[in-house]
Amino acid sequence: MTVLAAWHLARAVRRGRARRRRDQVRDGAEDFLAAVAAELDAGGAHTQALRSAARGLTDHAPAPDRASGWLALADLTAHLAGPDDPGVILCRCEAAAVRQLGIAYQVCTMMGARLAPVTAMLAAHARADAVRAGELSAALAGPRTSGRLVAALPVAGIALASLAGASPLHTLFQTPAGAACLTLGVAADLAGLRWMRAFATGVERRAAPVALDAARGGTPSAAGTGHARLIADLPLAFDLIAACLRAGATVGAALTAVGTASGGVLGRELRHAASAMADGVAPTTACEGLIRAAEVPRGLAGRWQLDRRGPGRSPQSRWVAMTRAAIAAFERAQTSGAKPATALTRLAARARDEAHAEVIAAARRAGVLAVAPLGLCFLPAFLLLGVVPAVLGSLPGLLPA
Repeated sequence: MTVLAAWHLARAVRRGRARRRRDQVRDGAEDFLAAVAAELDAGGAHTQALRSAARGLTDHAPAPDRASGWLALADLTAHLAGPDDPGVILCRCEAAAVRQLGIAYQVCTMMGARLAPVTAMLAAHARADAVRAGELSAALAGPRTSGRLVAALPVAGIALASLAGASPLHTLFQTPAGAACLTLGVAADLAGLRWMRAFATGVERRAAPVALDAARGGTPSAAGTGHARLIADLPLAFDLIAACLRAGATVGAALTAVGTASGGVLGRELRHAASAMADGVAPTTACEGLIRAAEVPRGLAGRWQLDRRGPGRSPQSRWVAMTRAAIAAFERAQTSGAKPATALTRLAARARDEAHAEVIAAARRAGVLAVAPLGLCFLPAFLLLGVVPAVLGSLPGLLPA
């Protein structure tokens, strides 16, 4: 059991280091995007702006994590200096915000759209993501801290019993009954910690930003299922389509460009919708596949229903409603000539806000759900490690030989 506890502690230390490195990567990506936007605003060429901004990452970028398979921020300078397409290089980066810039670079290059405002938008989104990550950490700090404190209560019980002269350590390590209590108590304590960590990990996984299928070139796959990745990619897809429309592209051309650069389920549905529109199909009919892809799969329907924040407003209905609103904007563009770019930008902003609200609500629910491991794991562990040995240690005559 001592080895198991040491292994659990080592894993906790590794998770802490990984969390700190993830924060450093996010901060470095934010600085990189801001530098690229400044270089582009100054009139620099796309490739030169990327190289100049990447050189500023060398000094403070975190050490590369070779085991992840992603391209580290510190290695961007060397790769951007080569002959490879900068968009493909950026899509292989470990930072999701930089991968999004890689997709935007490819879309703007294909459509002739200005990359400077798109980069500035991505930099603002990266700053907002950092703020939201801080809010999420604050929301999860309560369950995490309470779990660690309650898990340490058996140690306090053993210390108090020792001060009272009950010899709990002798009972735990020198008697059969104490050994049974030690085994069961440590197992219950570790199970409670793992249970509490599962709540926080599930919330953080839902909050993780996912770039538009940046793994399509054979690099590691982005986290999440196909449906989860499509939902996470929709806001950026709306923003990129709006950028193409502002550059003078048609709806079909914008959908084709974003779908080609994106790949994955979302890219396939966008290309299919553009092809159908080119054949004269109405946008509502052409985008039926995109609506079906935005619906929650059957296997996840029960879990999604637990996330309702109002009658009839499940996450599934919200995402489908936003997708239908975007398709309605495409319809108006073809029938009346109304410009859909503003509507798409508004829908993207609303999608990000509602996704963050859902994650924060899930973090608060994690604090409520923490009552389960408290009663089923930590309380038995405290009794087995802090109370029973104290009682047995105070009655040495009743202990087995």
